[in-house]
Amino acid sequence: MGQQDQQIPKILIAVLGNRPPDLLWYNPTIAGQLVELEAIIALDDKLAKSPV
Repeated sequence: MGQQDQQIPKILIAVLGNRPPDLLWYNPTIAGQLVELEAIIALDDKLAKSPV
């Protein structure tokens, strides 16, 4: 929670600490950083295998 400048450090620390959130709403300006940290995964395969 908080302003963008407060959210980014919290998100990155959680990812680096191997405790990323299950779901995240974030400003897309940090998407590149999250991809580099392998913190964002594609859901295509998971959704294709889902019974729902």
